[in-house]
Formats: sequence, C-alpha cells, structure tokens
Amino acid sequence: MMTPYFKIWKYSRQLNRSGLYFFFPFYHIGGAETVHLKILAACEVKPNCFITNQSFSEANRQNFEKVSNLISFDDSVNKIKCRNILLKLLAAKINRHKTSVVFGCNSIFFYDLIPLLKDHVRIMDLTHAFSYEEYSPESYSLPFATRLDTRVVLGTKTKADYAELYQKNGINPIFTERIRIIKNAVEIPKAIIKSENKILQLIFVARNSPEKRPEIVFDILRKLNEINFPFHCRIIGDFPEGQELENTEFTGEIHDTNRLNDLYTKSDILLLTSEREGLPMVILEAMAHKVVPVSTSVGEIPELNSNLPGILLVDTGDQENVSAEMVKIICRLNENRRELQSRQENCFKFVKNNYSEDRFAENYRNLFHGQ
Repeated sequence: MMTPYFKIWKYSRQLNRSGLYFFFPFYHIGGAETVHLKILAACEVKPNCFITNQSFSEANRQNFEKVSNLISFDDSVNKIKCRNILLKLLAAKINRHKTSVVFGCNSIFFYDLIPLLKDHVRIMDLTHAFSYEEYSPESYSLPFATRLDTRVVLGTKTKADYAELYQKNGINPIFTERIRIIKNAVEIPKAIIKSENKILQLIFVARNSPEKRPEIVFDILRKLNEINFPFHCRIIGDFPEGQELENTEFTGEIHDTNRLNDLYTKSDILLLTSEREGLPMVILEAMAHKVVPVSTSVGEIPELNSNLPGILLVDTGDQENVSAEMVKIICRLNENRRELQSRQENCFKFVKNNYSEDRFAENYRNLFHGQ
C-alpha cells in the first residue's frame, strides 16, 4: 500500500513537459466536465490535468485520459501536511518551465497554489456559474484576483457580478479588464429528423442537487396530471424512482451520448428550473436538437434570447409561481403547435450561429498559446 508521501512523489513524476497545468475538481459526468473536456482538447499539446476532489463515478475518466495527462489526487494527500508538501512540489515544477500556463475552475487547491507561483507563470481561471454564497470559489479567489492574468466567464451577467464583487471588496476596477467572455460550445448535428409528436414530449436533464430544484419539475408534472393534460416526460439523472408520477419515465444517468441525443431529438420541451446557473450545457444540447427550453431566467441563460422567438423564460423566485407559469407555457405550446415548431427551428439556428465548437477551440487555443 502506497503512503501519501510516495503518492506525492509519484504525482510529481507523472508530469509531462507541455507547460500546461489544469486543475479541475472532478471528471465525473456533468455539464461543467463536458466543457472541461472541450477545453483540454483545444490545447495544441497534451496538457497535465489534475483532479483535486473525489469524483462520484469513473464513467468519464477515460475521456479525460484521452485528451490530457490525467493525475487524480487521492483523499489521503489532501490532509493538511501532505497537501502543503504537494503544493510546494508542484509549484517548484511549474516555476521551472519558462512558459507555464496554469488554469483552474472550482478548485480550492488551484487557488492555494497561486501564491507559490513565480511572476512569469500565466494564471487563468474559469467561472461557470457565479455563486452569491459567503464561502464560494468566487469569494475564496478574491485575494488572488490581481494575480490572475485572465478570468474566463460565459457571458455579460457573470462579468458584471465580478465587477460588483471587486467594488465591494476594494479591488481596483482596472482588473475587470482582465475578465474575458468565452462562450461555451455544442456539437451541432448534421441532420435532425424531427417528427411531430401527438403527445407532447417533455425532458428534464440534471444531477440531483438542490440548486437544480427538481421538486419544481415534479410539481409541474403533478399539475399536468391533475388537469388530465396529455404528455410524456423523461427524467434523466441520478434521481430515485418512486415519485409516483404518471406519464413519467425515470431513465437514471445516461452516459451514452448517442442515446442521450436520440432522446433530445424525440423531445419537444426541455424543463430547466434551476435557482442558479451559468450557461448549462444541457440547454445548448437541447436547442441543438430543436428542443424548446422553458427555463428560469438565471445566469447567462437570458442571453440565449434572440430576435426570433426561441426559448421561454420565467422569473426564478417563488417556486409555486415558477411551477404555475411553466404549466401555462406548456399548455399554450401544446395548443399552438405552429408556435412550438417555429421556436424549435429558431433555437437550432441560434446555437448553430453562435455556439460553434470551432470558435470555442480557437478562443481557448489563443488564450493558452498567447496568439
């Protein structure tokens, strides 16, 4: 059995000479992890990728290994003494490289590493969804805000949130100029055969966590059943069955991309009831398959509203109001299928024109390789 100190030595020996060092919390299945994979794949050389927390499953590990030199920390090395040794050892390795780039997202380990890095090291981070909690990564990162060469955010809302946070904490507003917007990307299918469903097909794709507020979705489905509304809903994610919801199918987590895309194609409306978000991949994936999102107006999601009618938004506040408003919208789209079809086409065109993978990859390559 390896001791923590031997593991630390082993981690340091695993580093390649790319000069690129990424710090992410997890490699399990999730929207953020999908974005992280795309970022790693955009690098011109295979980067080092450190996973600093324990992932919930191994389902996505191989995908990370394909695009990076993956180094996943064991819990034992996160004990304070071992952790400090590892931080110093990694910092020394990174500092030796003349063109080092260090990039992190939602990793406290990454922020603790920053004070140990020399001035020539370029440091960047990414924020998916701005958290307003007292002990958030955004707040934790404040002492290092002036050392970050670039902060990547997904849209204007998060950039404005950072500007306000800097102002409240006495950070010179000049540092907001280092905040850069890079939009997420989604794979656009070459052809979508979308048949008209006689019974409206709903879909909810999320992990079972409080900010996703799945209880609102369950309430919507109960309300629809109470009025004998004809529908079928697929709940995709780590949700326990036994909700006793009629016309509802719990699929569990889906790791097969082709199967998930097939279910998107069969769906008419995506439900998104989150209390907070950045720009969730699920909403882009749905739109790319001509599914109309009915969503709370949070994070960068309002930026998906174009001149042509597409997504539909409701205020995020009172849960009962969110549920009632979404039921009204669902009923309206079912009665007016022409509007539904028009919105589906507009959603597809919008993401195709604005969220291409080529543009995403180019933006990150330029960021990392200084072009």
